[in-house]
Amino acid sequence: MIQDFDALIVRNQTQVTSSLLKNAKNLIIIGRTGAGYDNIDVKAAMEAGVVVCYSPEENAVSVAEHVLASC
Repeated sequence: MIQDFDALIVRNQTQVTSSLLKNAKNLIIIGRTGAGYDNIDVKAAMEAGVVVCYSPEENAVSVAEHVLASC
């Protein structure tokens, strides 16, 4: 299925490997919700011309709410 994707949005459990990227012929961008690229083979993505980005502040409000709610 990934050969038809232009974009891929993943969380921390989805592993974006070099073998997956080899099949992603149309992929332009990978968006990672949260912080870090630990589950994405960034080198393979760069070699394939795929932009990788993330959103480190995405859940900051939710984390603060959980901290205050547990006090």
